[in-house]
Amino acid sequence: MVNEICCWLKTRIAEGFIGMHGRLRFDSTIRKDKLAWANYKRFAEPYKRIRVAYIDGARKRPEVFNKRLANFIKKTRENKQIGYGGI
Repeated sequence: MVNEICCWLKTRIAEGFIGMHGRLRFDSTIRKDKLAWANYKRFAEPYKRIRVAYIDGARKRPEVFNKRLANFIKKTRENKQIGYGGI
């Protein structure tokens, strides 16, 4: 049962879904940037989960949410991981 829940959650996060919030704007936004999307797909799953959760944590604060999302896409386009290597 726990493995099923973990797999379900992992799939939802990978698809841009988070918890009960429904479709995260993250997925559709990053897919628009072909280079960022290509780089994002190569990042490790744990990194993607942590970053998506961090962005989603600001959902109730639209200014912060948009700032985090824009920064994440910018760094992903540069093929850099936030929080690794002093970024």
